[in-house]
Amino acid sequence: MGEVFLAHDERLDRRVAIKRMRGGGQVPSHRRRRFRREATIAAKLNHPTIVHIYDVVQTAHGDCIVMEYVEGENLRQRIESEPLTLSEVLIYAHQIALGMAEAHDQGIVHRDLKSENILLARAGQIKITDFGIAQLHGEEVAAEDGSLVGTYRSMSPEQALGRTVDHRSDLFSFGILLYELLTGVSPFDAETPFLTLQRIVHAAPGALAELAPTSPPALVALVNQLLNKVPRLRPRDFHEVADALAEIMGGRCSRPCGLSRFGRAHGRGGGRVPRRRRARATSPSEQRSPDAVAPGPEAGGSHRTASTIEAPPPGSGAAPPPGSGAAPPPGSGAAPPPGPGETPPSGPGAARQRARSPRSDPTPATAPPAQTGAGSQTSDEPRSEG
Repeated sequence: MGEVFLAHDERLDRRVAIKRMRGGGQVPSHRRRRFRREATIAAKLNHPTIVHIYDVVQTAHGDCIVMEYVEGENLRQRIESEPLTLSEVLIYAHQIALGMAEAHDQGIVHRDLKSENILLARAGQIKITDFGIAQLHGEEVAAEDGSLVGTYRSMSPEQALGRTVDHRSDLFSFGILLYELLTGVSPFDAETPFLTLQRIVHAAPGALAELAPTSPPALVALVNQLLNKVPRLRPRDFHEVADALAEIMGGRCSRPCGLSRFGRAHGRGGGRVPRRRRARATSPSEQRSPDAVAPGPEAGGSHRTASTIEAPPPGSGAAPPPGSGAAPPPGSGAAPPPGPGETPPSGPGAARQRARSPRSDPTPATAPPAQTGAGSQTSDEPRSEG
């Protein structure tokens, strides 16, 4: 929707990035509203892992957003140039989880979380950008022409079906991003947008343990949970994801992931949204939760191909009901039922036990060298927009 330029702020003697709408003065009014809305939403956020918004100005060339300039490249460019180490993946993913936790705490759903919208600054500092199609909690946002809005390969099943989304949609998109960082490939990307959406709704991704064999079992289980087709079976929120990533790193973070001094590295910061208890279905009739993805009615628009895609079977990927004695599905990360003579675990943390594994990297995680290069805040991949 926009193009980004490097500029110099003469009043404060600093470099800034200026995002300008394409089309100059010929931009439709609804696109101008959405462009200004992006700045308004992003300006609500003040976190070290989110690009800061400085101002919105109107010029002879159209509306412009003045924002923080990040010297470096985006994560898509980074993984295309060379594979990431496991330590780098964990550091970057932890920072993204902290930033998204802050956005969700402020009631903001990104809806376009992908590697192109994650900038990599000096010393491995992550910066989340492009809130152009974000929505506020409880807000209904639809494209004027009825088309899907977002990047096809990074959509959640409910987003691909044109349904109303909440923070759990970003969790699925984060699972896709984490999968890409570990393997270098997208789990659902196909030859056409329609096939991509079909895979997102129906297909299981390739086995992460085979594509990224150095990944700890706990990390594989976390990615599989994030990519669950049923929203209520994903992690509760990004605080929980950040906690899990911190545990996988062994509790020893290098400087970039030690951002707890700014916020909630381990989910203990102030103002945290209370977590809701997750209900589990105990009978086949209860497996169809209101949160489960369901096919929507057909709608117009050149990109509404997803309206003919059926939703996954109810309860797909769900853990077995309590007391059934059945083992959980492979890769689910759930603990097996206790055997004969064993005492079942108890306590507040018994409902959600995470698998722990020895670190595959015996040395503490370290940040990669600083990346340089201007103009990295643009994205070459087209995004479907209204």
